Amino acid sequence: MFRGLIRCAICGCIISPEHHTKKSGKHYVYLKCGKGKGPCSQPLVNENVILNQLDMEVFDRIRIPENTLDKLKKNVRDYLKQRSELDDSTKRKPKSTLDRE
Repeated sequence: MFRGLIRCAICGCIISPEHHTKKSGKHYVYLKCGKGKGPCSQPLVNENVILNQLDMEVFDRIRIPENTLDKLKKNVRDYLKQRSELDDSTKRKPKSTLDRE
């Protein structure tokens, strides 16, 4: 969702997503510096931290009727959930095919 939109505060390189799945199946997306200019000390940041920052620093300052804003937030969350589920199913498909062979 944020691809190409966010830059590292330390070195200015583009931030890219990194997907992690726990053994429980819970899926997390972390954003990390692309380190295109060399080593960078910027740690991984959970995508939810960025969403919360957007919520506080951007969405709260926009003067949009509350019901419209709630719909926008829900659509973003639904999109991220669908994208996560699609990524999960795409990863499972080749594994299940190999498991059958």
